[in-house]
Amino acid sequence: MAPIVEHIHRWHARAIQHGTKQLSMFAVAIPFIIVTSIVVGVRLHARVFLVEGGVGLDDALMFAGAVFNIGLSIANMICAWYGAGAHAIDIKPENLVPLLKANLATRLLYLIALCLVKFSILVFYLRLDHRKVTKWVIYFLMFTVAGLSIATFFILLLICNPTSLYWNPVAQALHPEKCWSTSKQQTFYNAHGILNIVQDAAIYVLPMPMLWRLQVPRRQKLALVALLSFGLISVAAGCVRFYYVLFLASEADLWWYMADSLNWCSIEIHVAIICGCASTFKIVLRTYLPRLWGSSMGSSAETPRHQYNQSHSGQFAMQPYGTNASKKSTSNRKYGLSDLTTLGNDSEEHIVTSPNQNTGSSEEWNNGIKMSKDITVQVTEAPLDTPKSRNPRGW
Repeated sequence: MAPIVEHIHRWHARAIQHGTKQLSMFAVAIPFIIVTSIVVGVRLHARVFLVEGGVGLDDALMFAGAVFNIGLSIANMICAWYGAGAHAIDIKPENLVPLLKANLATRLLYLIALCLVKFSILVFYLRLDHRKVTKWVIYFLMFTVAGLSIATFFILLLICNPTSLYWNPVAQALHPEKCWSTSKQQTFYNAHGILNIVQDAAIYVLPMPMLWRLQVPRRQKLALVALLSFGLISVAAGCVRFYYVLFLASEADLWWYMADSLNWCSIEIHVAIICGCASTFKIVLRTYLPRLWGSSMGSSAETPRHQYNQSHSGQFAMQPYGTNASKKSTSNRKYGLSDLTTLGNDSEEHIVTSPNQNTGSSEEWNNGIKMSKDITVQVTEAPLDTPKSRNPRGW
């Protein structure tokens, strides 16, 4: 009987208390987990079933980032369960160790998820522009993202040596020399927050010049720029999170305001994932809701597969602007005989971003749209016993 009573007492000690911010962490985490799962699922469905080329590296990285970010949201809820969002004076002593463990897990999961999502976006950019200068800028951003993430990951593990001192405040008090001082930790967190915001801004601003150079209708350019501009919401979320990093440095009631900081950590990445997957929504709408999208696609019995080049060649296949790719332009030429000669004319447009424009080489098409035409000529012979067959031109 005694073990049952003790278990009930411990369960009650971990319960969400009235008048705290604990419930807000569940209210943020659960809806975002559902929305992010749906968005990533739609992206994978589009890549597998609706797009030629299948799942690419950027899709795999985005999926992995979503998995780690869902883990971050779960870790946030565990923190809330053990007292994050409550006043420090109200947190039970037995809850402090699991709370600190979950808090360290949130920091590590945040780094991994954010790194994977940023890499997914940068890999996608490699297909937008194949110019050498742009590629080097993207590679530089990849290097800074990986370097900052790896360095921060190991620093968090080595703030206390051994790492177990992080969740043992009594041992920290006895051996303060084995952990970084509070001021040193805060300096590190401030530097990381600033670098992270600079990286985010650079990543979301980088594709704007690329898109504007494309020779596509102005309305499409504005739509693409507006779509990628939604990523700046993630930058704003990162700025709010950094505000709480600065605010918590001088706040005595740490765990009460920690709930807001942890919420914005997960919101920053959830928004980045949703914005990163938004480009696939158009394909899904055009396939399943052609009337709503204003397209004639979907009228055929089979589900159309849109062209999407995964070969990192810098080319994206597009339909001719304002036309239906499923329709073929066909012209018939008759030379005195009916239905003898038929010319089929199919057109296909490609965005090409190769380096040399006017060289006359195989890379002469770049920074614009290349129109290629395939012409098929079918010739049939008229029966020999008709008079017109001896005089094909009918003269």
